[in-house]
Amino acid sequence: MAGQASGAHLASMLASMNLSPEIVQRMMRDPTLRQTVGSNVNSILGRGDSQQGSNLAGSFESMRQSALHAKAIHLLVLRQTFLGTDPEHSVENLEHLQRIGIFEMLVRKRHKGTYLLCRIISKPTHHLSIDVAVEDPDAGTSMLAIYHYPFTLNCSINEVDELFPIGAIIALREPYYKFASRGDVPMIRVDAASDIIFLDPHSELARQVSWTTGDTVDTPSYPTTPEGWKNRGNGFFKRKQWLCAAMAYSDGLKLAPSHHLLLLNRSQAYLHLHWYNSAAHDAESVLSMHLDDSVINVKAAVRSANAYYGSAMYRDVLRVAGLHPGNADVQTTSSKAKERLQETVTGVYKWDSIYSGSRGPASRPDIASFQGSVEVVTPPHGRRGLFVTRNVKAGELLLVSKPIVSYYPEDNPEFQHELFTCFNFLTDKLGNRCDYALIDLLVQRLWDDPNAAKTIQALYSGSDLPASTIYPFAPIPTRPLSHPRTPCVDIDIKRVERVASHNTHDIEDDMKAVKWMGRHDMAVGVYELPSFCNHSCLPSATKVFFGDVIVMRAARDLSRGEEVTSYYRPGTKPYNDRARDLNRVWGFTCDCCICLADRADGQAALSLRARVYDEPAPSTLSSAQQRVAELLSSYVDTRERRLCGVKPELYFAYHHLAMAFMTSRATGWRENAVEAFMNALDVIGMVITDRSTSGPLPSSSATLPVDTARFPAFPRICPSVIVQVASLLESMGQRARAANWLKVGVWGEC
Repeated sequence: MAGQASGAHLASMLASMNLSPEIVQRMMRDPTLRQTVGSNVNSILGRGDSQQGSNLAGSFESMRQSALHAKAIHLLVLRQTFLGTDPEHSVENLEHLQRIGIFEMLVRKRHKGTYLLCRIISKPTHHLSIDVAVEDPDAGTSMLAIYHYPFTLNCSINEVDELFPIGAIIALREPYYKFASRGDVPMIRVDAASDIIFLDPHSELARQVSWTTGDTVDTPSYPTTPEGWKNRGNGFFKRKQWLCAAMAYSDGLKLAPSHHLLLLNRSQAYLHLHWYNSAAHDAESVLSMHLDDSVINVKAAVRSANAYYGSAMYRDVLRVAGLHPGNADVQTTSSKAKERLQETVTGVYKWDSIYSGSRGPASRPDIASFQGSVEVVTPPHGRRGLFVTRNVKAGELLLVSKPIVSYYPEDNPEFQHELFTCFNFLTDKLGNRCDYALIDLLVQRLWDDPNAAKTIQALYSGSDLPASTIYPFAPIPTRPLSHPRTPCVDIDIKRVERVASHNTHDIEDDMKAVKWMGRHDMAVGVYELPSFCNHSCLPSATKVFFGDVIVMRAARDLSRGEEVTSYYRPGTKPYNDRARDLNRVWGFTCDCCICLADRADGQAALSLRARVYDEPAPSTLSSAQQRVAELLSSYVDTRERRLCGVKPELYFAYHHLAMAFMTSRATGWRENAVEAFMNALDVIGMVITDRSTSGPLPSSSATLPVDTARFPAFPRICPSVIVQVASLLESMGQRARAANWLKVGVWGEC
């Protein structure tokens, strides 16, 4: 049989090379070729017996012990991977696929129209992917590498053991077979976790096959009663292994679908996983039983309210609260829900408390999103974007956006023992842990949230992968998870990777940037409405972060139908850097007024500014003055520059000059420093109406010394300069002027 199988595979392999039948037949008659394939095909393609499976399992155990030892002695863990290879996923139902064996699979191929039935024969190893050894019913063996499985990036090896136990029977939809990145041993790679279907050993599909190596393997022992599964789940819950707990409760519910304690406990586990849709369903199921147990009813009501609150379904929180007026915890959640509804409708927020509350590490403010007078539109013969629906004034609130997902370096408890590098072929950039983790977080969010999946389908994912959903869309009814292992939707991992690559926002916070960068990682998020904003180096909206929440306001007066733009790369960077990044990642050339003005100045001027931008700060007053003069000479009085009105590189030169005056303490240094700081604000678009530093105020003492009809082009870099101006004026005895400049700072921040 082995010889027949080898011959059959050889014929199939040669035919797949597009060779003619005559050539295939001639090569099949060659005894040397047949002997070579017959002696090597087993080792190459995983054809073997129980001994080969044992050898593979032994190799995995050796790797596992090495990894555990390295962690025990706190060795630095190096994690490396690639993104942007356009991984595929399956959307086919298992019953529509044909079974394939490992021996029949071809390397570098995704086997469309098939599924691989296999079982796990080794304990897993966990470095970045989850790696296990598997065998098919014909004793074909292979390594299986699983990427982006929910909640496994930071989990312990004990949790991985529970998620992928020895003996588990799985079906892999349309498996992808490839060579491992190191070596020439083939392996199966799964990028979309929804392609993995765990089968009950007693299911019809599992019972239809017999295993060459024996029908049983050394599997862990499991409970046989609902109570036993509940106790098992509670053990995981106490160890904060939420996914394992939810799985145990779900397995118990297979035996007793109406077991209220299992439903109640699973609801709480789902809350910890942020799977609010299924958490609410489980809690509501318990409430619908109308049990004569006040403690159970109180817990169910609280969990139901918390689930609706977490999913921003605030009116459902009020509905639950109305049914349970005596439940104090529910009423507390209801009070918060009323505040969130008010924020959603009015756009009125308690900014002081939000700001102070967002100063801590990994801040995720508890506020609601708000959509002001803006909408997503695709104009005729134009590009899709965000536009205002009426005339708005400068400073008016346009939107408040909570992230679909957000990541902080502080979310990784093992960061001090890890070096994570991630090269992204979509952006041609070497990234950090955040780039990979964000994809994991999106998969976790989509697992239980079909509406979030539709949002992802609507976002930009590259010019060659159009949006598959029209935005906005009507929310769809959501069903709960049938089991924590089975997502509500098929995970389109290719689109998820692309959306994360093209729509990620750096969570900007000057107070934390240095600390984060010291860890070689960044705080990032993916957002809904802000992701529809097109780029401009001189955007029509300002963007400020409160923790991981984006707040956007009109940067100037906008007319109805005018586009709301944001920046993908800061306009304060030199033109060559901006143009390279925008073209490399998003594939376009920016034609905003700054870019048009820069190009009009000529390449020599652009090269000079890029050189000066990369130079260290000047160390003397004369060198600071020389730098200002050098940069001033690079700007040409063109029509494009006059329309633009800003010269970003000069901002930094004037800032350095002001600091040099303050350090020199030369005669008139305060006045000169104030003038330099005001020049810095002027070249980034702040219109200063009163530059005086002494004498009577030119108008009412309450009048601000700037034109408040237009914000500066880059408001985030203004506050420190404004405070410096106010401080210098105070030291000169100009208290009224100092007070007015501090009011300018408040105006700019609000």
